[in-house]
Amino acid sequence: MTSQHGYPQQGGSAAGRGIVLVIVAIALGVFLLARGFDGSDDADDKSTATGQESNSDSTGPDSGDEGENGDDTSDATTSTSTTTTTSTTVPPPVTHPANEVRVAAINGKGAPGLAGAAADKLNALGYQTKAKNAVNFGMEMSVIYYQPGYSDDAKAIAVAINAPVDILNPAPSTILTLIKDPSDVSEFNIFILLAEDDLIPVVV
Repeated sequence: MTSQHGYPQQGGSAAGRGIVLVIVAIALGVFLLARGFDGSDDADDKSTATGQESNSDSTGPDSGDEGENGDDTSDATTSTSTTTTTSTTVPPPVTHPANEVRVAAINGKGAPGLAGAAADKLNALGYQTKAKNAVNFGMEMSVIYYQPGYSDDAKAIAVAINAPVDILNPAPSTILTLIKDPSDVSEFNIFILLAEDDLIPVVV
């Protein structure tokens, strides 16, 4: 519409400027609102991070405190060890009945009646005995020899005749070579050699 003087009317342009201002205001409001939401998100993130840090800081010492205060039963559990005492039982000596043990008393010193006295003493205790002479007199060391399986019988005999048990020895395979005329004692179990040292006390 043209005024009487040929200029366009001012009303239309004013209305256009108002619309532009409204649009600008709306855009500005939207922009400010968006900024406001972004700021709140940042604040939430920061608060969340701060909470996590505080939780992690508090968790460490608390867990350690539980161990110190005994709340953690796994750390506080004490293991009990059982001590087993094993007693060593010495088996009783295995001896044969005296009447089943054959003993040869051998005179290796040469004193008259020495082997016979020893044989009589053992015979009175129930042993089967024989008195024999050694091939050679003048032997220096008294010995009690025993065949396999008769070591405990030899100890019992040593105690019975007051002889030291440290003179007991397994009988060598040549035991019969020490005896004069050994034919009747070849199957004997124990051989007592009486020598010059008188370690086997025998009353003649």
